[in-house]
Amino acid sequence: MVQTRGILCLSPAVTANVVDHPFPPLKLRTRFMLNQLWLRHLLWHLCRPLKSWKHAATINLAAKNKTPFIKVSLSRPPINHPYRSAWDQCNCMVMAWILQSISREIAASIMFKDSTLAIWKYLHDRFNQSNGPQIFHLKTSLTRIKQGANSITTYFTQLQSLWDELNEFQPFTPCSYGCTCGAMQQIQDHYARDQILQFLIGLNELYVGTRDQILMFDPLPPLSKVFSMAVQQEHQRSLVLANAMAILLPHRTVLRPPLIETSSYLLSLPQTKSFG
Repeated sequence: MVQTRGILCLSPAVTANVVDHPFPPLKLRTRFMLNQLWLRHLLWHLCRPLKSWKHAATINLAAKNKTPFIKVSLSRPPINHPYRSAWDQCNCMVMAWILQSISREIAASIMFKDSTLAIWKYLHDRFNQSNGPQIFHLKTSLTRIKQGANSITTYFTQLQSLWDELNEFQPFTPCSYGCTCGAMQQIQDHYARDQILQFLIGLNELYVGTRDQILMFDPLPPLSKVFSMAVQQEHQRSLVLANAMAILLPHRTVLRPPLIETSSYLLSLPQTKSFG
């Protein structure tokens, strides 16, 4: 195998050991089925940003050692090359994965592409958008999100998802000059502090005591510690409520007997005659 201009070419010199040492990206395992679970929750439609789908798809392809098919690092071998059949088979499989992870409307426009790389480039050129609208949408969602009727875990998960997606559009860029002034660390600390404050602001008023306790720390605890303290308070409230219900329920049964038993008791009383 030789490399020419960044493209991996399968040299005939290595074909003697094809069976003993197959090229890893050209392997197909029996567990690589088309109806896998990741295809079901990866479904991408026009309402979702392309960047999120590409990130999730790249992770899944990397787990199967198939990312060379979406890059220019693995070209199609010549027609008489012993790897040609394996390349075509893997290429078709990756194309099928992509087709099943997008909506039918989008899949119809790429059905007749001849390679995974062609599909990948087409999706990028057609659906890639500027970051401005996506950043605006994410920041708007972050300003409106509250705990409401959700548990603290669900509320925190929603926040974390928005933060992670926003980081994809606004990543931290380290200094390329080897600066050691610590400015980047200060920026990251301020960002982490803003996340803690946003999490506390969205909590229900039931946790005002926990919120005040956390704000008394200087510096503030890590976000994971803040989340743990809030969840602990939530569990304590649940236990107190469960104990209170266990105490009150027997008394309710005594104080409010069933209607049928009350009626039977009244009918069993001796009837009194009225004198008029």
